[in-house]
Amino acid sequence: PTGEAYALSPIEIQRQVTWAIQKHNIREVHIVGGLNRELPFTYFLEMIRKIREVGPALVLQAFTAVEIDGFAREEHQRP
Repeated sequence: PTGEAYALSPIEIQRQVTWAIQKHNIREVHIVGGLNRELPFTYFLEMIRKIREVGPALVLQAFTAVEIDGFAREEHQRP
């Protein structure tokens, strides 16, 4: 949606990456999603697993330093 933030499921991301590989022969995926405190770290791990399932040789440019810091802080605060 235009002007609104949203999150795709790891399965939907996998579908889009599969389509991009087949249609455009992509070799690289860039992932920048901001800090969404509603998504657990396991969501991001599953997203990367799903991408790797369909494109094991893809180059992943994933997450900014701010996002990685946010993951670490959130995981450190979880019980």
